This record gives sequence, C-alpha cells and structure tokens, in this order.
Amino acid sequence: MRKTGDRIPHSTDKAKNRTVIRICFLATLLILVLAGTWGFFSLGPGWLYPRDVSVRELYEHPAFHVGQKVNAVGYLVKHAAPHFGDDYSLCEGDPRNMYFAVNPCIAVVGSSSTIDRYISLVFNGINYEAAPSPCSFAVPCRVAVTGGFIDRGTVSDASQYVIEASSCRWHE
Repeated sequence: MRKTGDRIPHSTDKAKNRTVIRICFLATLLILVLAGTWGFFSLGPGWLYPRDVSVRELYEHPAFHVGQKVNAVGYLVKHAAPHFGDDYSLCEGDPRNMYFAVNPCIAVVGSSSTIDRYISLVFNGINYEAAPSPCSFAVPCRVAVTGGFIDRGTVSDASQYVIEASSCRWHE
C-alpha cells in the first residue's frame, strides 16, 4: 500500500543503479590494475629476469643488486693454485693486461660442469694462461655469466658477494 507522496520506482531508476554499479566495478578494476603495475615495477625487473649489469657496478654497489638475477660479462678466471677463497672469479678486464689499474672481480660459484667449459684464463698462482676457447690462443674469450647475486654475509676465507651461476655462455 502506497502512501500519498511515495515515489513509484521507474525503469530509469533501475538503469541508473546499473550504471552506478558498472562505474564502481570499472573503478575498482582500474585501481587493481594500477596497484598491480606499481607493485611489479617497485620490485624491480631483476627479480623476474636477469638484469644486464657490469662487473664494476656489482663490485662498487653490491647491496643494490643482492637478491636479483644478474647477467654480467667479463673474463672468467679459474684459480688452480691452492688458495683461500672461491675457485672462480669474473673480472671486468683481462687480468694479464691490468697490472696497475683497478680490475674489479666478482666471485662465481656453481657446479663445475656449468662453469668449467667457459673458462677464459687459468691462474696458477704466478701467471695467467689462456684456456682453450673458440677465440684465438692469445686472446681469451669473454664470458656472460647469468645467475643470482647473493650476499653470503661475513665470510673469513671467501668473497662476501658472489654470483650463483645458473648458466654461462661465450660472449662476442
């Protein structure tokens, strides 16, 4: 029973309600998309795919890259002489030609089956020798090492920051 002055719902009111519901739904969807985009890019691209980074950048600003996948290019050196530390390191420049210049190197860890095929130089404690590679005998090849960059914490007999190599390949 209607009282006098009560409004009778019309089909236009229903259409207005549907329009308001659609606008609210689209606004919520837009907010979710924007929040997802912001979250993806705030984490940085390094957590999803390898970030190309120089060995010098890893050496000078290691904390910035910790926990990310990196792709670094350099000369992969195997330390054959007994020593404290890691067996492999990735150096920015050819260590045979960098006597007085700073040549940053980052330790590389991983399975020897992944790394040993891509050795650029072997250090026997005194001299660097070029390892067999697709490059010429006198010029060692550069290697691209891809893997997670980690901080091992304070370590007394090895490097604190290392690349856990998941793959290696020859670089042009």
